[in-house]
Amino acid sequence: MLVTLLLFIGVMAFIHLKGDKEASTTESMTHIHEESKTDMILGQVGLMGGWEERDPKDEEILELLPSILMKVNEQSNDEYHLIPIKLLNVSSQVVGGMKYKMDVQVARSECKKNLEMKVDLKNCKKLKGQSDQVITVEVFERPWENFLLVEILETKEL
Repeated sequence: MLVTLLLFIGVMAFIHLKGDKEASTTESMTHIHEESKTDMILGQVGLMGGWEERDPKDEEILELLPSILMKVNEQSNDEYHLIPIKLLNVSSQVVGGMKYKMDVQVARSECKKNLEMKVDLKNCKKLKGQSDQVITVEVFERPWENFLLVEILETKEL
């Protein structure tokens, strides 16, 4: 009899907890749904995992630009380093890190590539008589792993 009573109390407690959990989940989902509608109407939040337009003047992105250009220069067969002139467009996507797609106006610099010396692109001047280019790159960054992958998608002469 005692075992039956304890079993009954256990089942009732389980049903009660499950009901509270479902009610809590329903309330949370309703709350999230209401906030999502508001955010979408106001245009304040991008989709989680979706591409979001970014400000090309964003300090976080501008600080990343020299590292991106170093990776581009590693992939290029040109004897001169490319230097950034202007960041034209940037969009980002949250994945297992941060993914960026950007259009960067670049120019050939007076700094020749030399495998023995590391070049600081800030000290390189634009090579005279050369037209600028716009490169479209896709960047995958995991800063906590010190990981940066850059893929050149397109290059256009200006």
